[in-house]
Amino acid sequence: MFPKLSWMIACPIIYFVEIGSIALAAEDPFPYYPIDWNQDVLAWWSHHPYNPQASKPFEGPAQTEPQINVNEVRAKHPDSTTAGIEESLQMLPPTGGTLWFPKEGSPYILTKDLEKKINLTQLGGTVLILRRGNLNFISDGAEIRSRKIAFGFSSMEHADSGKLTNPVSNLYFKNLTFNGDRTASCAIIFNHVRNVLIDNCLFTNYTSAQEDLGKVNLGIIRAETKSEDIWLRKCEFDSGWGALFFRGVHGGGAVNCTFKLTVSVNLLTQDEALKYIDHQGSCQYIVIANSAFKGSMGTAVSMYGSSCLIIGNTAETCGEFVVFRAHWTPIVQNTQYTYYGNQIIDNTVNQANVFLKIEPSDSVSSQLCEVSNSTVRGNKVSSVADAVVLAPKVDSVIRAIEITHNSFTGKQVPKIRIVRLGVTDIRVNDNDFFGDPDEVLVLPEGESLPDGVVFEKNRINNVLKL
Repeated sequence: MFPKLSWMIACPIIYFVEIGSIALAAEDPFPYYPIDWNQDVLAWWSHHPYNPQASKPFEGPAQTEPQINVNEVRAKHPDSTTAGIEESLQMLPPTGGTLWFPKEGSPYILTKDLEKKINLTQLGGTVLILRRGNLNFISDGAEIRSRKIAFGFSSMEHADSGKLTNPVSNLYFKNLTFNGDRTASCAIIFNHVRNVLIDNCLFTNYTSAQEDLGKVNLGIIRAETKSEDIWLRKCEFDSGWGALFFRGVHGGGAVNCTFKLTVSVNLLTQDEALKYIDHQGSCQYIVIANSAFKGSMGTAVSMYGSSCLIIGNTAETCGEFVVFRAHWTPIVQNTQYTYYGNQIIDNTVNQANVFLKIEPSDSVSSQLCEVSNSTVRGNKVSSVADAVVLAPKVDSVIRAIEITHNSFTGKQVPKIRIVRLGVTDIRVNDNDFFGDPDEVLVLPEGESLPDGVVFEKNRINNVLKL
């Protein structure tokens, strides 16, 4: 993991990567912007080079040499089951390079059987790229079509030496369409990978069917096993069950993307990797910004995470816009995750059953789970039944949540619903609620307002209520 630093180096750096037993020096084409674990995620994002509003936003890495035309290579290998992709990769040196997919050669159809490997966790791909980084996959609009997982990337370091210290780095995708041919549910797997940028790609014709890895509904883009800095910009997902499936990813997210799926963003923990991770195995410093959630979906963002930022997005119709979850793991004795510092800011949702649900301890084996120190601010939500649902379960706590300067509109006045006790230091202030007159704050039957829950200076149909 990057060291704890509060400054950044935006220019390229020279570093050494280890591929197999060969140490290679290379110029890093990506900006170096480490996580400062003591920094608020909004402050961290405000200067991030992938933030379009940053003073010097990063446009994208240069196409590294050599450059291989995949269409020309395929023409020389008509029996290729990977449309010339594997043959093109074999032509690149260990230091990397660029694969060019001209649209005139589209579609690039992958028919090879899925290859599977284990690097702490199982991965697979029709094109499996192991122990290799510094690769660009660039096009002017070509389609890569595969009925199975198209690409799998991994350092294989855990399989080789039992470590997770030198991830595969620097993978760039631009202007490609990934087509699941109405059969695949996953397009790309990143296993122990760092510095990934996917620009202006379309993911289409994916399903929620059982995958060949024996797991279901994992998401079109899957990242795990101590993967870091996995970013997507201006990408579109128009089918399938889930778009992003991140397990324990530190740094990453989606900017200016479009989602049309059942569960668009799924952020989870990775219990298996805990002993290899400097910080907890929950997703941290993940940003979902300026993206559009279109159509009817179940949940826009479901997350087990800390210091994650959901900002400036729009949603049409969803059951739940954001769900915060929490659990502990029995895999590492007495390991308790903490979930704190999340922020939901300046989003616009047109219709939802629930805008935000906080639900720690969703497993019967969970204990001592806490969601805390999070902010809900400046959101505009219409046609919503419940503005916020606080639903702690046994042995869990929700505390230090600020809900402020939001606008909630419904047929009836939207609710702040406390399902059971186990909440403290909840501040609901300076919000606007609109709808047929009704109680805003709903408590468990027979219970009075818990100590530490403050409801003040809110307006209901433009009337101030203390």
